[in-house]
Amino acid sequence: SVHRALRKGGQLIVIDFERKEGVSDEWTLDHVRADRATVSREIQSAGFGIVGDAHFLKENYFLRFLKVDPETSSRR
Repeated sequence: SVHRALRKGGQLIVIDFERKEGVSDEWTLDHVRADRATVSREIQSAGFGIVGDAHFLKENYFLRFLKVDPETSSRR
């Protein structure tokens, strides 16, 4: 897994197309499986914490995640 392969403090960057019903074009709706919120939830449930996002792309989103130490996160 990506989580296992990353060192402590490792980061994961995700850049994908925005998928919004009624806004995104047909190609995007047919080819992009999940919207930004779903992608973020799935990555966080895989052991990453979201540490940032950026809004400099026209049709895409940029999310930055940090590998979370399972022992630290279970003590919260």
